[in-house]
Amino acid sequence: MLPDLTVLLALLLGLSSLFGAPADPWLTVLGTVGSVALALLMARATSVRGQLALAEGGEAALAEAALRWISTWALLGWFGCLFTFDWGAWVNAFVPRTLWLGRVAVLLLPAFVLWGGAWWLRAPLEAGLARRRGALTPPPVGWPAVVRGLRRNAVAFLPLFVILGAIEGVWVLGALGVAPLAVAARWIEAMELLNLGAVIAVVLLTLPLVPWLMARMLRARPLPPGRLRALLERGAASLGLRYREILLWPTGGRVYNAMVVGVTNRSRRIFFTDALLGALSEDEILAVFFHEAGHARRRHLELYLLLFFALALLLHAASGPLAALGIPPFLVLAAHLALIWFVLLGSVSRRFEREADVFGARHASFLDPEAPPVPYPGLPVLLPRGTALMMSALDRLRHILGPMPSHRHGTPESRIGFLASLATNPETRWRWRRELRRLRGAIVATVAAALVATALVLPGEAAVARAQIALDDGHAAYDRAFDLEHPRTHPEADHPVENPEARRLWETAHAAFSRAAAELAGQRGERERLLRLVTLADRADTALHGLRDEERARAEFTEVLAFAEGLDAGHSLVAQVRFQALIELGRLAAWRLGHGGAEAAAALAEAERRLAEAQDLRIVRLADDPGIPPGRRSWMQERVNLLRATLRYRLAAQDPEAASERRVARTLLEELARGPQPGPEWVELRDDARRELRR
Repeated sequence: MLPDLTVLLALLLGLSSLFGAPADPWLTVLGTVGSVALALLMARATSVRGQLALAEGGEAALAEAALRWISTWALLGWFGCLFTFDWGAWVNAFVPRTLWLGRVAVLLLPAFVLWGGAWWLRAPLEAGLARRRGALTPPPVGWPAVVRGLRRNAVAFLPLFVILGAIEGVWVLGALGVAPLAVAARWIEAMELLNLGAVIAVVLLTLPLVPWLMARMLRARPLPPGRLRALLERGAASLGLRYREILLWPTGGRVYNAMVVGVTNRSRRIFFTDALLGALSEDEILAVFFHEAGHARRRHLELYLLLFFALALLLHAASGPLAALGIPPFLVLAAHLALIWFVLLGSVSRRFEREADVFGARHASFLDPEAPPVPYPGLPVLLPRGTALMMSALDRLRHILGPMPSHRHGTPESRIGFLASLATNPETRWRWRRELRRLRGAIVATVAAALVATALVLPGEAAVARAQIALDDGHAAYDRAFDLEHPRTHPEADHPVENPEARRLWETAHAAFSRAAAELAGQRGERERLLRLVTLADRADTALHGLRDEERARAEFTEVLAFAEGLDAGHSLVAQVRFQALIELGRLAAWRLGHGGAEAAAALAEAERRLAEAQDLRIVRLADDPGIPPGRRSWMQERVNLLRATLRYRLAAQDPEAASERRVARTLLEELARGPQPGPEWVELRDDARRELRR
């Protein structure tokens, strides 16, 4: 019994959305609630239509279509939560990460409501279809149906929560003061490739626990001693298949399934449901057992994981070049999901199922390996006994269950037809062997390509991670120094409170920003170049507002502008950094007006040019930028006013007859120095205005 693919998709989409911050937090909350409510209303209407079709004796296909649409409505509602209303960004911004898995639980709460409602609404349709097909024990309805859905899908989200719990636990313990884990958490967070490697490592470490968890979750118990257990044990011994236990999976006669779970001999468990054992003959049960044993002997689970990790590494390596081509991250994620759905869970899965069918057919007659060919209903030729048993088991399940999903397994009809053709047609056998060789070759080629791609991007990613860690160190030192110079006990001080420790922290921050910029100097990716632009701007800002080194600040802001020229001028971040650099270079030029002579004339020309460019950039490019909140737009206008007042104040100071102009400029600076808005940017603006008045 495999999990719902829509649930797997929901988990991946939800976890990939856990970044950033919403533009309007209240709209996000209300929109998420509305998306969930609308999706459940549509799912309920679909369920009612399906039940009416069954009650009126309509075709079962209408009810089956309603089942699919109920799950689709849940998925569409989740899309609305994540992509229309930024639910993942809201959780990232407002739910503390120190809550460990609590943040993931809050993230997935709307998904639980959506799929819980879907399982509740699907249950009457599933029960009606089961009764129509003659099932003695129809599926449960109401809350038991929700519990049943949780149990079925725990196969997916329970291991996922174990993986997330381990990775998030490293971060939480690091935040609580465990120094080695704090270092590890910083590197995992700064380096996406290392993050992916940590996920792979945790998956491999927790794989032996999965069969035990599934046995506990499914309340499976050892298959009682008897003839059937003895036959299964003999069958496993004939293959050299080692296992931990053969288990009976109680489902109340509702689930027809068997599975072998586990990649190691000591953890592997073999599951059979009560319904399957009651529906098949002894020989057919052996055929199903050998089919599942085929998955283990052919290492299908290991190949699934290998291919999944290889695809993840390949897409990660390609994300940089794809971003450079203008392809948004959402499309990269969509491509990844498409590869998982159409390739891994599609064509590869169907071929693995056929390989397991062939394995089962070859070994199903192990009790009588010399048995002669036998007739099979509807075929004019005799078939090997093992093939006939495998086909008989598939055909019996087809009659019991009716039309079954075919995306992962292929339809029972196609699998039966393939086994018959394989047993009677040499050309089919030749094509099948060639197809298996090509499949194994494609997997090997994909893994090799993933390793090569990873090796190529590893040095650059390590440099970016070192830069990100240095940048974080710089921000931490900057914030600490800022707090020391602006203590809460002096909120209205005319200038920052002098503090030797703050001076040391400013130097530390400037050095950290310089290291980060050096690490990013050779990077060519758009994301890395944008990060270097921010790093250069932070370094220059520290030189000006922290170290108060005008010459260094002038040189570094000039470097910021020069670097920004090579980037996309339409990018919001680039435009905002250019605006900051223009304002500060304009102020630095205005400060040179008192030098007199040619230098003063050049400074005046530069200051006026910077002011005009900043004002033009603010009006033409930044005024209508939807990514800039209104408060920041106001702050940007005040920065323009600061530069304008500074320039007027300096010019008036050179002219004894411009006393009134000087008073106007001074009044504006005094208003800026008293600005009531909270926040570090506004505090810095007030400091700059007071600095101009003191000069």
